[in-house]
Amino acid sequence: MRAGKLCVNDDGRVEVKMNYKPVMTGISRLDKILGGLRPGTLNVISGRPGMGKTSLALSIAIKAAKNRDKAVLYYSLEAARTEIVRKLLVSELLYDHESGNCESIKTILNGFENLPIYVDDCLNLTPDLLYEKYDALVADNVDIGLVIVDYLQLFSYSKNCPELVPASFLEKNMLSIAEITEAASVHALKMLALKHKIPVVVLSHCTKKADYRKNHIPELEDIRCELLRQEADSVMFLVSPVGCYDDLRSRDDSILFVAKNRFGESDMAVNIEWDKRSESFVDNPGKFSFDYFNENASNRFALWTAILVAQYPGDKMRNPFFIYGKSGHGKTHLLKAIGNYIVEKYPEKKVVYITSEAYTNEFIDCIVKKEYADFREHYRTTDVFLFDDVQYLVGKEGIRTEFYNTFQTLLGDGKQIVISSDRAPKELELDSELVSLFQSGVLIEI
Repeated sequence: MRAGKLCVNDDGRVEVKMNYKPVMTGISRLDKILGGLRPGTLNVISGRPGMGKTSLALSIAIKAAKNRDKAVLYYSLEAARTEIVRKLLVSELLYDHESGNCESIKTILNGFENLPIYVDDCLNLTPDLLYEKYDALVADNVDIGLVIVDYLQLFSYSKNCPELVPASFLEKNMLSIAEITEAASVHALKMLALKHKIPVVVLSHCTKKADYRKNHIPELEDIRCELLRQEADSVMFLVSPVGCYDDLRSRDDSILFVAKNRFGESDMAVNIEWDKRSESFVDNPGKFSFDYFNENASNRFALWTAILVAQYPGDKMRNPFFIYGKSGHGKTHLLKAIGNYIVEKYPEKKVVYITSEAYTNEFIDCIVKKEYADFREHYRTTDVFLFDDVQYLVGKEGIRTEFYNTFQTLLGDGKQIVISSDRAPKELELDSELVSLFQSGVLIEI
């Protein structure tokens, strides 16, 4: 099957018209990076337990079932069908907890009943049985457009598993029964995708190695199964920014990190938001981004400088970057936009956003708990330090000293520092040395 053909429009432009229709996940930035879930591809969603992989997969299943005229086949190897259906239903019912009223509940229920999602909760699924169940649905004239498997490590062994593993892979690896089962399942899923020209999504656990990295982002090597790393067309890691990017995002936000993409860019981060009401992930294009900043003549220079800081963090020409102005003029937005851009563009960098109030409380808490060394290590090893509302350090001598030493250390190491305040440095009642550091970089009023 040819992927597409070249066509010349009336205006002379050349475009590629695709012969296939990908399954869109409903996450706009992810769909842009991957080009949707393409037919014949094996796509992996990985992460540590409790990150929300099942919820994300169900969100994709609902979007796919709504937006296409084909069915979604969901294999649940862990949770019972009733639990999966409950999660699907809850994600569809937009319940208003404050007023106690459901929005068009009858309409929603009717629509949910007609969603072409088939849930199979076989807890002893083998690669052979996977094929049998798929073929049985096809024989019943079910037109399947997407298969989701939750999750890989729960496949059961069968006597045919060694035959499903590529011989070359078996010859060079000494595999346990569990590893043979996993490899056989990966190969079966890839063959299912290729044979029926459908995208397959498989959920998988990963190791704890990311917990010991500075940016906490998993890498391909964190997936134990070598064959899965090889066969996968895309690999996405679902991670929480808590403890990683501090208050840069809401605690209800997560990151979907694209570690492998056979058809385009990889090492890209995608923001997704956890909706507590629907118990599902929703698209979050990034409200704190440069695209969402309300640009006008009075803040244009600050915006342009912020973009350059984000593109070239640590550049001596714009380090430190000090933004000041009245409350509500967009200082916090610019700080978070800088952080979000760097997290996506340079995922290996450690980014910390914090307000002076939170910094103060954390400092006091670490002194009480005798964890000062950890506090100092955390802030003095960051690559990008975004400090909001520095004016509230006035009158707090001990914390100011710690902040000054951290500032000097980071600046000396060439790390990017961005500070916001409600007034210019010279108007702050702070130590002259600290004010001098603020004034050593770029100062812009907004």
